[in-house]
Amino acid sequence: ALGDLIVEDLDFVDSEFELALGDVDFTGTLHGRCKFDIALGDVRMALNGSRSDYRIEAENAMGSLGIDGAYYDQKMDTSGTHHLKVENAMGDTDIQFR
Repeated sequence: ALGDLIVEDLDFVDSEFELALGDVDFTGTLHGRCKFDIALGDVRMALNGSRSDYRIEAENAMGSLGIDGAYYDQKMDTSGTHHLKVENAMGDTDIQFR
């Protein structure tokens, strides 16, 4: 509920992460359906693979939303094999691919 989530170079399958207050720093690979639900905090992700590998549903109620260096209005939906859903109520979201 309270604190930062730091994940370095791990793979997750069909996972869900919830934080009430704290930042997310994630590097690795997400397979299947994964969800990050953040109430207050910044989300920084460096995902293995390319943007076309992921179906991304990202929404920020208050804060910036950046995906691979481009910034979007509050909602972004793309297509891909793996499904990533990010809901960030208050904070910035930045998703990069490596």
